[in-house]
Amino acid sequence: MPFVATTDAAKQALRTTSSHQPRFPSTPKSLLVQTFLDEVVQQRALVLSGKCYEREPVPYKALDSLVDSLSRYLGSLTSAEVESVLPREVQLLTRLFPVLNRVSAVAKAPGSRTTARANR
Repeated sequence: MPFVATTDAAKQALRTTSSHQPRFPSTPKSLLVQTFLDEVVQQRALVLSGKCYEREPVPYKALDSLVDSLSRYLGSLTSAEVESVLPREVQLLTRLFPVLNRVSAVAKAPGSRTTARANR
């Protein structure tokens, strides 16, 4: 999927947020981002979101929920669609984010731990 950056969507989001009176200091930024993302999603872009929990005991906690979201999305695709977007060395990612192995096309990719175990 191509990266989508639309200035019209950003301008519309700014117009929308300027008419809202914030209750909290973070409201305008959050509303701006959400309005922009809503516009981008309508253009059929993939938007992954997640939260980072400070006390969560996982490495790369800033990316953990995003990769969880990505694995759910990849799981909704056909194997051919997943294979068309996988990086050559996807097994390196599965070492950092084992949840990706839940996607069958990833688990079957050359060099993945699942494939290596099956070849033993």
